[in-house]
Amino acid sequence: EKPDLLLTIDYRASYREIINAVRAPVILWARDPRDPGDLRRVETLRIPGQEGVVPQGISDPRAHTFGQVDRRARWRLRRILLATTAEAFIDKLPATYAVRPRQAFELPNIVQIPPLPAPRSPTPGFVFLARLDPIKRPWVLVEVAGRMPHAEFLVLGRAYLTGPGAWQPEDVPPNVRFLDHVEGAAKTEALASSWALVNTAISESLAVSFLEALAVRTPLVSCVDPDTVVSRFGMFVGRWDGDGMESVPAFV
Repeated sequence: EKPDLLLTIDYRASYREIINAVRAPVILWARDPRDPGDLRRVETLRIPGQEGVVPQGISDPRAHTFGQVDRRARWRLRRILLATTAEAFIDKLPATYAVRPRQAFELPNIVQIPPLPAPRSPTPGFVFLARLDPIKRPWVLVEVAGRMPHAEFLVLGRAYLTGPGAWQPEDVPPNVRFLDHVEGAAKTEALASSWALVNTAISESLAVSFLEALAVRTPLVSCVDPDTVVSRFGMFVGRWDGDGMESVPAFV
């Protein structure tokens, strides 16, 4: 194959072989750049009830090995560009990928702004839109719902990991509804009718779910604040590491 351009979504060490095999210019699109501080925070993650078990999906992606790719490309006069989804993340690129780009670009996510399909729910209702995998800490959402029996919580998403180090819902209160993976008009309606999108992840970039919620004027409640989007358009409840259970009163 002789492509004109190679676009990588973030970077993993396994990408190196493919990048080296193709002569085309490369754009590394850093959608979730995790610098050393982010990696240390993710390493604290634990699942309640699984003490001593390392959660799945939190291993170091070794993004810093991109520095080797960049040095080889410079030697061969091959063009490599770095881009990210928000200007605020540009300063994280050198530490994340072990490079010092001469220039980095903002390449934002594109989200369609739909017509509002339904009015806001007259009773308290909240939506969780994410994978049900450990890094998203869905167990925090379940605990919050248990302390707010007057509100309904819709969970949109499914678990992609199974076995030890994954999460399975247990003792779920009756005001939580798991809807599995939802797309299209059904997802838009769930977001538009909710009072807020709740995000409990230990680490998050500028999530598409944030943008989809804001596109239908639904505010955000989260313990991460990428590009200050949450504090500008909702409520940032503060940073909480580990299993996140100490954050429950703040979310409530």
